[in-house]
Amino acid sequence: MKVSGQGILRIICGICTAAAVFISALACDGIAVSAADAASAGTDDTAVISLLHKYDSTDTAVVRTVNTDASTVTLCQHELGRYYTLSSDNTSMVYDRYERPISTALLKPGDVVDATFLRQSKHLNSLIVSDAAWVRENVTDFSFDAEHEIFNMEGQNYHLPGTALLLSSADKTGRRILMEEILRDDVLKVSGIDKEIYSIVVTSGHGYLRLSSSMVGDRDITGAWLNLENKAIRRVTDKTILSVPEGSYKMQVIGAGANDERQVTIVRGGETVIDSSTIHMEEPDMTPVTFEIEPEDAEVTMRIDGETVAYKLPVYLSQGVHDLRVKSEEYLDITRKLNVGKKPATVRLELEKDPEAASNAASSAASSTASTADTASTDATSGMSGSEISGEAGTGATDAGTGATDDASAGSGATTVTYIDASGNETTRTTMPGFTISVESPYGAEFYLDDTFMGRIPLSFEKVTGTHTVTLREDGYATRSYSIFIDDADRDKTYAFPAMERTEPYPE
Repeated sequence: MKVSGQGILRIICGICTAAAVFISALACDGIAVSAADAASAGTDDTAVISLLHKYDSTDTAVVRTVNTDASTVTLCQHELGRYYTLSSDNTSMVYDRYERPISTALLKPGDVVDATFLRQSKHLNSLIVSDAAWVRENVTDFSFDAEHEIFNMEGQNYHLPGTALLLSSADKTGRRILMEEILRDDVLKVSGIDKEIYSIVVTSGHGYLRLSSSMVGDRDITGAWLNLENKAIRRVTDKTILSVPEGSYKMQVIGAGANDERQVTIVRGGETVIDSSTIHMEEPDMTPVTFEIEPEDAEVTMRIDGETVAYKLPVYLSQGVHDLRVKSEEYLDITRKLNVGKKPATVRLELEKDPEAASNAASSAASSTASTADTASTDATSGMSGSEISGEAGTGATDAGTGATDDASAGSGATTVTYIDASGNETTRTTMPGFTISVESPYGAEFYLDDTFMGRIPLSFEKVTGTHTVTLREDGYATRSYSIFIDDADRDKTYAFPAMERTEPYPE
């Protein structure tokens, strides 16, 4: 096919026009097109415009996510806390803090970077890990004051603005976490410039251990000790859940007839559930208990834990607390708690005449004296002393699990309590009668304060000052924990926590 000279001229003019339009578009994006680029575009059959070293914007930002498949990097602009995503190609240059070329795959969430890019097309020109930024790895000594935007690290205060990027390394979506989601046992990577925090990344977090029930068959293990290598030590309750640093542990359940040891793994943000029916139980140790009743000729019926016993012979009981009931037509009823230890014991019961026995009127519980034989008064665990039966603890009582010591010296009915946890950390808290903490949301979630079940939201309880760990749990949702600080001001306080994240589909 022959093409006239006029036709060839039209083709050349068309190519030049297309190149001019393309160059004009780049100019609108802020690219200065060189004369060499323009000449190349006007003389070659295909116009190639280099994007190397072309940019119109600079920023100091924090890496949020890196998507190597899509060749994108999402940054968080520090001053405003806004996100934007830049695309990269073979013209984009990425360097470490020593200006050595690296792949974008080596960038880490939380890195503070200096970026140059084209604002309109969101094309990354260069990205350099900032040499002005400092990084602290494996930070465990920290605290924060959200109200005053203060972050204390290893004894030094830093400014923690609301625009700082807080992340969990386990969440690849780059979800921004709340400061309150960082717990005391978490391990952090902290980055900043001068005295300002730019990013905090939780590199080792926490998960949860839960017992499915406090019942093992027909035996109740409430009060047994649950121990995870001293990282968490708690008594078993009817709802037992512990916030535990992620990792593998030797778990022990000891007491109340349980004697179980096994290896457990705690996954960050996950819930490890122990099937209580699999907990090993020992055959109960039986202790002979002899009852002496005064007067000796009294006709009585004795029940222990609801079962009638032949009390004139030694009664073998398992170690622990039992319900004792003694009834007689001529004497007042006796209702008491028996705390059975390891050594044989003798319990003396003095019956008191019922003045209305003849008319079979209802009688009230009479006081009686129960004492142990031999040296029970000097060995609280070997027999049953009066104080054990009463179950009353005086002031200054110490809880074996928390190391809490009561000291009613805070004034206005307040009580100051010093807690020493398994790691040796000491915290002083004050209960404030007359003032309450209320929780409004999320509705229906189980609410735990320092691993103690308080009820379902909404709820209120007596104000207790200090730093606490709040855990929220609901079937089908991700369990979440928050660190909160309750001040000692004479006022009530109300909390509303974020909505829980659904992890299972709704039932059909």
